[in-house]
Amino acid sequence: MTLLELWRDKGHEKYQTDKNSVHHYFIIYDLLFKPFQHEPVGVFEVGTNTGGSANLWDDYFDHPDTRIRSIDIIDVPASHRDYTNRLRLDIVDINDLTPEYFRDFPVDIAIDDGSHTIDDQTAFVKLLHPLVKQGGIIIVEDVSVIDKTTEAMKALGYPFFIVDFNPIDNWWDSVLFIFMK
Repeated sequence: MTLLELWRDKGHEKYQTDKNSVHHYFIIYDLLFKPFQHEPVGVFEVGTNTGGSANLWDDYFDHPDTRIRSIDIIDVPASHRDYTNRLRLDIVDINDLTPEYFRDFPVDIAIDDGSHTIDDQTAFVKLLHPLVKQGGIIIVEDVSVIDKTTEAMKALGYPFFIVDFNPIDNWWDSVLFIFMK
């Protein structure tokens, strides 16, 4: 099942995320994530918000040994939690994480949907790039200042590409920075 099919089946009520309703990220995510869908993967996301995308990843990545870890600086209301034992939510700031946090959690896919500030996005890539497994993916979502973010990411020295959905979305921050490891 694709992300779009899951969205159509259970919709915004279960997956309270803007990854499809405002942005059209499912277009690229279905291509990037398909090789991982039935494999035991570690998915890490910054920016839990209501927990909708965490629930989406939990349904999409269907291998029983898949683990999903999501962080935010605010707690998710209990009414929005529909988590399984494969999914863990931690209340922590990306700037407070160290490599030790990932000691027992190998990461294949890392997604930043947090504060959307250049400093936090850069800190995310700087921390996660050495930790993500070979063949893995790092994604920074909702980039609004493309030129300055490009400069900041180039300074890290890791190759990346940019996917700009703004013309499709008629929006201002539907831009992804994608690092393939």
